Amino acid sequence: MRKSLVYAGVLAVLTLWFAVAPARADTLKLKSGQSVDGKYLGGTDSRIDFLVSGHVQSYNVSDVQNLSFEGKPYGQSAADTPSSTTSSGSQPYTADPMASTSAAPSSSAVSTPSTPSSSSVTIPTGTTIVVRMIDGIDSSVNKVGDTFNASLEAPIVVGSNVLAQKGADVYGRLVEAKQAGRVQGQSELRLELTGVKINNQVVSVVTGAYEAAGQSRGKNTAEKVGGGAVIGALIGAIAGGGKGAAIGAGVGAGAGTAVQVMTHGQQVRVPSETILNFTLQQPVTVPAPA
Repeated sequence: MRKSLVYAGVLAVLTLWFAVAPARADTLKLKSGQSVDGKYLGGTDSRIDFLVSGHVQSYNVSDVQNLSFEGKPYGQSAADTPSSTTSSGSQPYTADPMASTSAAPSSSAVSTPSTPSSSSVTIPTGTTIVVRMIDGIDSSVNKVGDTFNASLEAPIVVGSNVLAQKGADVYGRLVEAKQAGRVQGQSELRLELTGVKINNQVVSVVTGAYEAAGQSRGKNTAEKVGGGAVIGALIGAIAGGGKGAAIGAGVGAGAGTAVQVMTHGQQVRVPSETILNFTLQQPVTVPAPA
Protein backbone atom coordinates (compact mmCIF):
# COMPACT_ATOMS: atom_id res chain seq x y z
CA MET A 1 0.00 0.00 0.00
CA ARG A 2 2.78 2.43 0.95
CA LYS A 3 4.69 1.61 -2.24
CA SER A 4 1.59 2.34 -4.33
CA LEU A 5 1.18 5.72 -2.66
CA VAL A 6 4.83 6.62 -3.37
CA TYR A 7 4.43 5.58 -7.01
CA ALA A 8 1.27 7.66 -7.35
CA GLY A 9 3.01 10.68 -5.82
CA VAL A 10 5.99 10.44 -8.18
CA LEU A 11 3.65 10.08 -11.16
CA ALA A 12 1.73 13.19 -10.07
CA VAL A 13 4.95 15.20 -9.74
CA LEU A 14 6.17 14.10 -13.19
CA THR A 15 2.79 14.92 -14.75
CA LEU A 16 2.87 18.38 -13.20
CA TRP A 17 6.47 18.94 -14.34
CA PHE A 18 5.73 17.96 -17.95
CA ALA A 19 2.67 20.20 -17.91
CA VAL A 20 4.66 23.19 -16.70
CA ALA A 21 7.95 22.61 -18.53
CA PRO A 22 6.70 23.47 -22.05
CA ALA A 23 5.26 26.74 -20.78
CA ARG A 24 8.66 27.68 -19.37
CA ALA A 25 10.66 26.54 -22.40
CA ASP A 26 10.81 30.09 -23.81
CA THR A 27 12.08 33.30 -22.23
CA LEU A 28 10.95 36.76 -23.29
CA LYS A 29 13.32 39.53 -22.25
CA LEU A 30 11.86 43.03 -22.25
CA LYS A 31 13.79 46.25 -22.76
CA SER A 32 12.80 47.25 -19.23
CA GLY A 33 14.99 44.40 -17.95
CA GLN A 34 12.10 42.12 -17.00
CA SER A 35 12.29 38.46 -18.09
CA VAL A 36 9.12 36.44 -18.66
CA ASP A 37 9.14 32.63 -18.83
CA GLY A 38 6.41 30.95 -20.83
CA LYS A 39 5.55 29.53 -24.23
CA TYR A 40 5.76 31.51 -27.49
CA LEU A 41 2.40 31.32 -29.32
CA GLY A 42 3.02 33.62 -32.28
CA GLY A 43 1.66 37.09 -32.95
CA THR A 44 1.75 39.81 -35.59
CA ASP A 45 4.31 42.30 -36.87
CA SER A 46 3.59 44.49 -33.83
CA ARG A 47 2.63 41.97 -31.11
CA ILE A 48 4.01 38.81 -29.50
CA ASP A 49 1.61 36.38 -27.79
CA PHE A 50 3.06 34.48 -24.83
CA LEU A 51 1.48 31.76 -22.65
CA VAL A 52 2.33 32.50 -19.01
CA SER A 53 0.93 30.32 -16.20
CA GLY A 54 -1.96 29.21 -18.37
CA HIS A 55 -2.88 32.75 -19.46
CA VAL A 56 -2.16 34.34 -22.84
CA GLN A 57 -0.41 37.68 -22.54
CA SER A 58 0.47 40.01 -25.41
CA TYR A 59 3.58 42.20 -25.61
CA ASN A 60 4.42 45.01 -28.01
CA VAL A 61 7.32 44.12 -30.31
CA SER A 62 8.82 47.54 -29.62
CA ASP A 63 9.11 46.62 -25.91
CA VAL A 64 10.90 43.29 -26.56
CA GLN A 65 14.68 42.98 -26.48
CA ASN A 66 14.94 39.30 -27.41
CA LEU A 67 13.17 35.96 -27.29
CA SER A 68 15.07 32.81 -26.25
CA PHE A 69 14.07 29.21 -26.78
CA GLU A 70 15.38 26.65 -24.29
CA GLY A 71 16.61 23.56 -26.13
CA LYS A 72 15.22 23.27 -29.65
CA PRO A 73 12.57 25.70 -30.93
CA TYR A 74 9.03 24.39 -31.15
CA GLY A 75 8.42 22.43 -34.37
CA GLN A 76 12.16 22.08 -35.10
CA SER A 77 14.08 18.85 -35.13
CA ALA A 78 17.35 18.43 -33.32
CA ALA A 79 19.19 18.30 -36.64
CA ASP A 80 17.90 21.79 -37.49
CA THR A 81 18.99 23.34 -34.21
CA PRO A 82 21.89 25.81 -34.73
CA SER A 83 25.15 24.73 -33.17
CA SER A 84 25.88 28.18 -31.74
CA THR A 85 23.98 28.88 -28.49
CA THR A 86 24.24 31.25 -25.58
CA SER A 87 26.06 30.26 -22.42
CA SER A 88 22.78 29.05 -20.90
CA GLY A 89 22.07 26.76 -23.85
CA SER A 90 19.25 28.94 -25.17
CA GLN A 91 18.89 30.21 -28.72
CA PRO A 92 18.18 33.99 -28.68
CA TYR A 93 15.79 35.59 -31.14
CA THR A 94 15.97 39.37 -31.40
CA ALA A 95 12.59 40.92 -32.08
CA ASP A 96 12.31 42.66 -35.46
CA PRO A 97 9.29 44.97 -35.95
CA MET A 98 9.42 44.33 -39.71
CA ALA A 99 9.46 40.54 -39.40
CA SER A 100 6.35 38.38 -39.17
CA THR A 101 5.82 36.67 -35.81
CA SER A 102 2.89 34.50 -36.84
CA ALA A 103 4.89 31.35 -36.06
CA ALA A 104 7.76 30.43 -33.76
CA PRO A 105 11.01 31.61 -35.38
CA SER A 106 13.32 28.91 -36.65
CA SER A 107 16.93 29.19 -37.77
CA SER A 108 15.75 29.89 -41.33
CA ALA A 109 13.16 32.47 -40.27
CA VAL A 110 15.44 34.75 -38.28
CA SER A 111 16.73 37.33 -40.74
CA THR A 112 17.18 41.05 -41.04
CA PRO A 113 14.93 42.91 -43.48
CA SER A 114 16.48 43.61 -46.84
CA THR A 115 17.55 47.18 -47.57
CA PRO A 116 18.23 48.84 -50.94
CA SER A 117 21.79 48.46 -52.05
CA SER A 118 23.87 51.56 -51.37
CA SER A 119 25.59 50.96 -54.72
CA SER A 120 22.44 51.80 -56.71
CA VAL A 121 19.99 54.69 -56.93
CA THR A 122 16.37 54.58 -58.15
CA ILE A 123 14.94 57.42 -60.21
CA PRO A 124 11.27 57.47 -59.13
CA THR A 125 8.17 57.59 -61.27
CA GLY A 126 7.07 61.17 -61.90
CA THR A 127 10.60 62.53 -62.29
CA THR A 128 10.72 65.32 -64.87
CA ILE A 129 13.27 64.91 -67.67
CA VAL A 130 13.94 68.22 -69.42
CA VAL A 131 15.52 67.92 -72.87
CA ARG A 132 16.67 70.23 -75.67
CA MET A 133 15.95 68.87 -79.14
CA ILE A 134 18.94 68.30 -81.41
CA ASP A 135 16.97 66.89 -84.34
CA GLY A 136 13.92 68.68 -85.66
CA ILE A 137 10.64 66.81 -86.24
CA ASP A 138 8.14 67.72 -88.98
CA SER A 139 4.69 66.15 -89.42
CA SER A 140 4.99 66.47 -93.21
CA VAL A 141 8.36 64.70 -93.35
CA ASN A 142 8.81 62.31 -90.45
CA LYS A 143 6.98 59.02 -89.90
CA VAL A 144 6.21 56.72 -86.99
CA GLY A 145 9.33 54.94 -85.75
CA ASP A 146 11.74 57.73 -86.66
CA THR A 147 14.23 58.39 -83.88
CA PHE A 148 15.62 61.69 -82.69
CA ASN A 149 18.50 62.92 -80.58
CA ALA A 150 18.31 65.43 -77.76
CA SER A 151 20.36 66.51 -74.77
CA LEU A 152 19.54 67.03 -71.10
CA GLU A 153 18.68 70.64 -70.40
CA ALA A 154 18.70 70.04 -66.63
CA PRO A 155 20.65 67.39 -64.67
CA ILE A 156 18.84 64.36 -63.24
CA VAL A 157 19.25 64.51 -59.46
CA VAL A 158 18.00 62.03 -56.84
CA GLY A 159 18.71 63.09 -53.29
CA SER A 160 22.35 64.17 -53.20
CA ASN A 161 23.23 62.07 -56.27
CA VAL A 162 23.69 63.79 -59.62
CA LEU A 163 23.04 60.86 -61.94
CA ALA A 164 23.23 62.66 -65.29
CA GLN A 165 24.71 66.07 -66.01
CA LYS A 166 23.21 68.76 -68.21
CA GLY A 167 24.20 68.03 -71.81
CA ALA A 168 24.02 64.23 -71.46
CA ASP A 169 22.75 62.43 -74.56
CA VAL A 170 19.03 61.62 -74.73
CA TYR A 171 17.26 59.47 -77.30
CA GLY A 172 13.63 59.32 -78.38
CA ARG A 173 11.26 58.25 -81.11
CA LEU A 174 8.20 59.41 -82.98
CA VAL A 175 5.22 57.30 -81.90
CA GLU A 176 2.58 59.06 -83.99
CA ALA A 177 2.75 61.25 -87.10
CA LYS A 178 -0.41 62.25 -88.91
CA GLN A 179 -0.92 64.80 -91.66
CA ALA A 180 -4.08 66.86 -91.94
CA GLY A 181 -6.46 66.08 -94.78
CA ARG A 182 -7.18 68.48 -97.62
CA VAL A 183 -10.55 69.54 -96.21
CA GLN A 184 -10.51 68.66 -92.53
CA GLY A 185 -8.50 67.03 -89.80
CA GLN A 186 -5.27 68.08 -88.12
CA SER A 187 -1.63 67.14 -88.14
CA GLU A 188 -0.32 65.47 -85.00
CA LEU A 189 3.09 64.58 -83.60
CA ARG A 190 3.66 62.41 -80.53
CA LEU A 191 7.16 62.03 -79.12
CA GLU A 192 8.52 59.94 -76.28
CA LEU A 193 11.95 59.32 -74.79
CA THR A 194 13.56 55.88 -74.99
CA GLY A 195 16.95 56.29 -73.33
CA VAL A 196 19.29 58.56 -71.38
CA LYS A 197 23.06 58.20 -71.17
CA ILE A 198 24.01 57.76 -67.52
CA ASN A 199 27.52 56.82 -66.40
CA ASN A 200 28.55 56.32 -70.05
CA GLN A 201 25.76 53.78 -70.57
CA VAL A 202 22.42 54.26 -72.31
CA VAL A 203 19.68 53.49 -69.77
CA SER A 204 16.23 52.65 -71.15
CA VAL A 205 13.39 54.84 -69.90
CA VAL A 206 9.60 54.92 -70.29
CA THR A 207 8.10 58.40 -70.39
CA GLY A 208 4.79 60.03 -71.10
CA ALA A 209 4.34 61.26 -74.65
CA TYR A 210 4.52 64.89 -75.78
CA GLU A 211 1.89 65.64 -78.41
CA ALA A 212 1.74 68.69 -80.66
CA ALA A 213 -1.30 69.24 -82.86
CA GLY A 214 -2.19 71.81 -85.52
CA GLN A 215 -5.87 72.71 -85.65
CA SER A 216 -7.69 72.71 -88.98
CA ARG A 217 -9.84 75.83 -88.54
CA GLY A 218 -7.16 78.44 -89.15
CA LYS A 219 -6.07 78.70 -85.54
CA ASN A 220 -2.60 77.25 -85.12
CA THR A 221 -1.65 75.89 -81.74
CA ALA A 222 0.54 73.42 -79.91
CA GLU A 223 -0.92 71.69 -76.92
CA LYS A 224 0.28 69.29 -74.27
CA VAL A 225 -1.31 65.84 -73.98
CA GLY A 226 -0.72 62.92 -71.58
CA GLY A 227 2.56 62.78 -69.65
CA GLY A 228 4.57 65.13 -71.90
CA ALA A 229 4.48 68.90 -71.60
CA VAL A 230 6.02 72.07 -72.90
CA ILE A 231 7.99 74.28 -70.54
CA GLY A 232 6.49 77.76 -70.28
CA ALA A 233 3.97 79.53 -72.49
CA LEU A 234 6.46 79.40 -75.34
CA ILE A 235 8.10 76.09 -76.17
CA GLY A 236 11.74 76.86 -76.52
CA ALA A 237 15.11 77.97 -75.33
CA ILE A 238 17.72 80.61 -75.87
CA ALA A 239 19.39 79.91 -79.22
CA GLY A 240 22.79 78.27 -79.08
CA GLY A 241 22.33 76.84 -75.56
CA GLY A 242 22.36 73.17 -76.54
CA LYS A 243 23.91 70.68 -78.92
CA GLY A 244 21.40 71.40 -81.70
CA ALA A 245 21.95 73.21 -84.94
CA ALA A 246 22.43 76.98 -84.78
CA ILE A 247 19.32 79.08 -85.23
CA GLY A 248 19.26 81.50 -88.20
CA ALA A 249 20.34 85.12 -88.10
CA GLY A 250 16.73 86.24 -87.76
CA VAL A 251 16.72 85.04 -84.15
CA GLY A 252 18.01 87.88 -82.01
CA ALA A 253 17.00 90.66 -79.68
CA GLY A 254 14.76 92.24 -82.31
CA ALA A 255 13.18 89.02 -83.60
CA GLY A 256 12.77 87.28 -80.23
CA THR A 257 15.02 84.67 -78.64
CA ALA A 258 12.63 81.73 -78.16
CA VAL A 259 12.43 78.67 -80.40
CA GLN A 260 8.93 77.23 -80.39
CA VAL A 261 6.81 74.46 -81.81
CA MET A 262 5.42 75.80 -85.07
CA THR A 263 2.04 75.09 -86.67
CA HIS A 264 1.95 76.34 -90.25
CA GLY A 265 -1.55 75.73 -91.58
CA GLN A 266 -2.24 72.17 -90.49
CA GLN A 267 1.42 71.08 -90.32
CA VAL A 268 3.33 70.76 -87.04
CA ARG A 269 7.06 71.16 -86.65
CA VAL A 270 9.30 70.78 -83.57
CA PRO A 271 12.53 72.61 -84.47
CA SER A 272 16.00 71.88 -83.20
CA GLU A 273 16.77 73.65 -79.88
CA THR A 274 13.16 73.30 -78.68
CA ILE A 275 12.98 72.47 -74.97
CA LEU A 276 10.47 69.77 -74.02
CA ASN A 277 9.48 68.36 -70.67
CA PHE A 278 8.85 64.59 -70.29
CA THR A 279 7.65 62.70 -67.21
CA LEU A 280 9.08 59.32 -66.19
CA GLN A 281 6.32 56.68 -66.14
CA GLN A 282 8.32 53.81 -64.59
CA PRO A 283 11.12 53.90 -61.98
CA VAL A 284 14.66 53.33 -63.20
CA THR A 285 17.47 51.90 -61.04
CA VAL A 286 21.02 52.86 -61.98
CA PRO A 287 24.47 52.43 -60.38
CA ALA A 288 25.25 55.12 -57.84
CA PRO A 289 27.85 57.65 -59.00
CA ALA A 290 31.35 57.01 -57.71
